[in-house]
Amino acid sequence: MAIELQFRLEASPSATQSSSTPVATKNLEDLTEQDIIHWLTSLKLSHVAPKLLEHAVTGELLQECEAAEELHDLGISKLHSKLLFKRIAKAKVHGIPLTVLTGDYSGITAACRR
Repeated sequence: MAIELQFRLEASPSATQSSSTPVATKNLEDLTEQDIIHWLTSLKLSHVAPKLLEHAVTGELLQECEAAEELHDLGISKLHSKLLFKRIAKAKVHGIPLTVLTGDYSGITAACRR
């Protein structure tokens, strides 16, 4: 029975597609200001974008972030700083999917610049 179950998992199209389908990404340090806004919006963290923009945070600076406290120092709440830091750590390893960076966030972008 264990062998049969293993075979089903290996033969499952969704199992093989998700692990073998390459996803185009952009390195964290290469993110533009606009990319950061799109990425934060995809993470449901668009409300922290104005704080990052206010301090001219770039993808390169996010790459150098080593602790959630550094984000908190920019005026982001402790909980959101921890969550964002976890996402930054993941992005350092895996990059940001390009599909996240191509959405239409023009309304949010305008609000961040105010």
